[in-house]
Amino acid sequence: GFTTRVLEDTAEKLPTIETMLLEPVWQAKEITTSDNTIYERRLVVVCEIDKPKVEDPSISYLRLNSAEQELSTRYEAYAIAVFEELQQLLQSRPDRDILIQLLFENGLEEQVFGGLSGLLKTASHENPKIHGQLIGINENQDLTTILSENANHPEDQEIRYLSNNQRHVLSWQEIEQKPAKTVLPWKDDGVYLITGGLGGLGLIFARDVIGNSSQARVILTGRSNVTAEKQATLKELEKQGCKVEYRT
Repeated sequence: GFTTRVLEDTAEKLPTIETMLLEPVWQAKEITTSDNTIYERRLVVVCEIDKPKVEDPSISYLRLNSAEQELSTRYEAYAIAVFEELQQLLQSRPDRDILIQLLFENGLEEQVFGGLSGLLKTASHENPKIHGQLIGINENQDLTTILSENANHPEDQEIRYLSNNQRHVLSWQEIEQKPAKTVLPWKDDGVYLITGGLGGLGLIFARDVIGNSSQARVILTGRSNVTAEKQATLKELEKQGCKVEYRT
């Protein structure tokens, strides 16, 4: 006859596939560097807040503001304005890095403006030279300092300053997965009817019930009569402490 086998040294080892679950969390992160990152262009978008008192001539500013009372209408208008700015930047095909910083105040209603981060992330995927930051600030914070410090950390995409002005960054944290406890349906003193007789599946279920319960009653049904071999199997099962019957 002809047989084959794969040598151990040449066998391809398949990678182990595992699942990791992550959840977004806000983590405190202080500014760790004072080095100034050089950008080809910087765009600051202020959403319903005033521009810095002293504007940096090297920075372009876009102020989003509207007299519209409906929040959804304002959000739509702001999203379109940001989208058009990003579209122009993508079409310009920059040679060096560009930084876009979008600031809004940490009010309850204003939290909805955090959804604009999706536009910034999409632009970064389209062109990795474009970096976006969404920054939630508190009233009376020094915008010039906040813009300058965060510009040196383009890897931080979503930043929020809490009530004590402590800087937090949105990051991902692994969710601890505890092994699921297997709960068997078999109960002590239970009665179980298994069709299929003493065939393959019927016998598998019967042994599982008997092996994982106490004083259970197992009734097996089948179309064939009890043979000497089946009778021996029934006695073997009953030795494990359960009552076993076979009915046709």
